[in-house]
Amino acid sequence: MPELPEVETVRRGLASHITGAVCTGVDVIDERLLRRHGAPAAPHPSGAEFAHSLLGQRIGAVDRRGKFLWMPLTDGMLPTRRILQPAQAVALVAHLGMSGQLLLRDCDAATRGSLSPIPAVDWQRDGVIHAQARDGRKADTISGEFGDDRLSRVALTLAEPHVRARLQLMRADGRAIELSFVDQRVFGRLALEPLADDGSGRQVPGSVAAIAPDPLESAFDEAAVIARMQASRASIKSLLLDQRLVSGVGNIYADESLWRARIYWARAGRGIATRALHRLLAAVREVFAESLSQGGTSFDSLYINVNGESGYFSRSLTVYGQADRPCPRCGTLIRRERFRSRSSYYCPRCQRSR
Repeated sequence: MPELPEVETVRRGLASHITGAVCTGVDVIDERLLRRHGAPAAPHPSGAEFAHSLLGQRIGAVDRRGKFLWMPLTDGMLPTRRILQPAQAVALVAHLGMSGQLLLRDCDAATRGSLSPIPAVDWQRDGVIHAQARDGRKADTISGEFGDDRLSRVALTLAEPHVRARLQLMRADGRAIELSFVDQRVFGRLALEPLADDGSGRQVPGSVAAIAPDPLESAFDEAAVIARMQASRASIKSLLLDQRLVSGVGNIYADESLWRARIYWARAGRGIATRALHRLLAAVREVFAESLSQGGTSFDSLYINVNGESGYFSRSLTVYGQADRPCPRCGTLIRRERFRSRSSYYCPRCQRSR
C-alpha cells in the first residue's frame, strides 16, 4: 500500500501541474471508485451525479494528510448544478488504497494513443453538458445532459485496463491535460466532500478529520503523541500504524524507523523511555525525507508517480524484506516475525526485546 512518501510524491506532482486548472470533462468508468472510504456499502453518488458536480470547478492547491489527498474546489468557468450546497467549501478527495495511481498526460497525447475521442459537443448548436458514467459491472454507458456547456469537453472512451475514472482539465496557460485514476484492485476512492476546520485552523475533508496529523505537519504534537504511546500496552509498531495517533506510517517505514531507533517492534509503548520515543519519531521523519528524495518505494508497477515512473527507495531499505541478510550496522542476520497478517523485520542484536 502506498505510504506517506509515495502519496506526498504524487501530491507534489499533481500540485505542479493541475493547481488552478478547471475541470472540463469527467468520465466515471467504474462507480465502485465512488464508495465511501471505510464504508463501501454506504450510499454514494452515481457517476453522472459526481461528474455533474465536478464539471466547471477550479482546482486549488493540492493538500495531503497521511495517505489522503484532497484538492479544494472553487467555481471555475462553467455554471453547473452541484451535489453539495454552494455555500460549502468542497474538495475532491482521493485515497489510493492498495494499488491506486493518479496519472497525468497531455490530452493530445491521449488522443494519439489507443484512446478514441467521443465527438465533441457543438455548444453553439445544442448547449448541453454530457457527463459520462459507466458501470464497471456492465458494459453500457449512461449519458446525462446537465445545464449550459460553453467550454466543457466530452471525456474519452476507455481503451486501457484498470482505468476507473478520468478528468479532463484546462490549465490557465491553455494546456489541456487528463488526470486518470488507475486502480487494479479497486480499493481506492474518489469523493467530493465538504471541508471543515480540524481544530488547528486547517481546512480538511470530513473523512480526514479523524486522521491524526503526520510527523511532517506543523500541527504534529510530538509530546502529546509520546504521552499517548507511553500510556498504552500496545506494541510500539501497532502504535506507529495507528492512523488516529500518527498518520502516514505503514509497515515498510515502521520497520525501517524502528531499526534506526534501535527499538524492538513488539515492545509495549508504556515500557519505552521518552528519549527513545523522540529518537523514533525523528527516525520516521528521516526515513520519510530520504524516501521522498528517491520518489518513494516501488516493489512492482502498482506504485508509480503522476508521470508513470517508479520510486527507487526500495534499494535503500535496511531491514524490510531483508530476512537472513546481514544487518548493515552490526552484521547479525535480520529476522522476520509474524505481525498480524503481515511481517516485521528487525535485527535481534540492535533491537533487543528487553
